[in-house]
Amino acid sequence: MRRGGFKSWDRLFGRCVFCAGLVVWILWEASRLPFDFEDLFYLFSLEQGLWSVPEWVHPLYVPALHAYAAVLHWAGYSGKMLMPVEWLNLAVAALALVALFLLAESSGGLSTVSACGVLLLGFSEGFNSGCIRVTPYAMAVMCLTAFAWFILSSNPRRYIFCGVAAGAACGFHMAMISLIPVALIFAFNERGWPVRLRSGVEFLTSSLVVIAVSYALFMRLNHLSFGYFSHVRLRKLISQLEQVRRTSIWSSHSWGFQTAQFFGTLRLQGGPFLLLLLLFVPTAVAWTALHKKALPAKRLLALSMTVGVVLSIFFFINNTHNGLVFAALVLGAPAMAALVSPTPFLRFMFASTAIFFWSSALSLSAPWTQLLMRCS
Repeated sequence: MRRGGFKSWDRLFGRCVFCAGLVVWILWEASRLPFDFEDLFYLFSLEQGLWSVPEWVHPLYVPALHAYAAVLHWAGYSGKMLMPVEWLNLAVAALALVALFLLAESSGGLSTVSACGVLLLGFSEGFNSGCIRVTPYAMAVMCLTAFAWFILSSNPRRYIFCGVAAGAACGFHMAMISLIPVALIFAFNERGWPVRLRSGVEFLTSSLVVIAVSYALFMRLNHLSFGYFSHVRLRKLISQLEQVRRTSIWSSHSWGFQTAQFFGTLRLQGGPFLLLLLLFVPTAVAWTALHKKALPAKRLLALSMTVGVVLSIFFFINNTHNGLVFAALVLGAPAMAALVSPTPFLRFMFASTAIFFWSSALSLSAPWTQLLMRCS
C-alpha cells in the first residue's frame, strides 16, 4: 500500500476509533452522574453566596458558573446546579480529549495511534473522575490544552494567545501558574533577543491581565475589598487553603513523606496510562536523539516533559493529594503518539500495549463492561 493511501486509511479508521471510544467514554461518565458530593462549597457559593477560602486559588471558577447559571436561567432552568455543573464539566472534558487527539495528529501522530493514547488517558482514574466533579479541573485541563495548541503554533502573536490561555488556567486552578515558567523557557528559545523579549513581554502581559481580571471578578462577586487582607493573617489564610493536612512541605516538614505521598497520588490517578508513559518515554527520548526530522513531535515532547516536571514540582511542594495531579501527564498522550508514529515497530507496540492495558488492567471494572451491565 502506498504511503499516501495508508495515511488516508489510517485517518479514516483512527478517527472512527476515537469517535467510538469518545462516545463510550461520554456514556460511561453520564451513567455515573451525579458523581461527587464533595467540594460542594463551589455550589454553596453559587447558589447561596457563601464563598469559602479555597476559592482564592480558583478565582475564575465560580464567576464562570454564575455566567453558566444565567444562561440556564435564560433558557428556562431554575433548579439545583449540581447536575448541570457536572454535565458542563463532562462536556468540557470531552472537548479537551478532542483537542488532545487533534494536537497529536497535527504533530505527526497517526490517527489510530493517537486515538489509543488519548483514550487511555481519558479512561485513567485521574481524568475520568476528576473531570466530572464539581471542581474546576476539567476547565483547567481544557485551558492547559489550549495553551499547548497556541505555544506550538506558528502564529506570530501566539504568545499573546497562550498567555490568555495560561491566565485562564490560573483562574480556574492556581497550580497552572506553573505554565508561566514553561512559556518563558519557550520564549527564551526563540531566535534573536528582540523576538525573545517581545514574546516574553506579550506572554506576561496577557497572562497577568487575565489573572487580575479573574481576581477582580471574584472580589466583586463576593463584595470583597483589599481591606479584607488587613483583618486576616497570611499564615492563617495559607493554612486554610490546605484542605488536607500534611499534604504540603510547609505542614509535613518531611521530604520523604512528600515523595511517598506525591508518587502514590500520581500512581493512583495515572494508572495504566502512567505505566504506558514510563514504558515509552525512554524510547521516545532515544528516538528523538537519533532522528533529525519530526520537529513538531520533538517540540511537543519538550513541552509535555517541561509541563510535567514543573507541575509535579508544584504539587510535590504544595499539595500532594490534589485531584489535578494527573494534569502533569496530560500532554504525554499526544506527545507519545506523535513520537512513535513514524516507526512501524514503535507504533505497533504502543497501540498494542494501550489495548492490552484496556483489556487487562481495567478488566471487569472497564467502563464499557459496567455500562453494558447497567443497560441490561
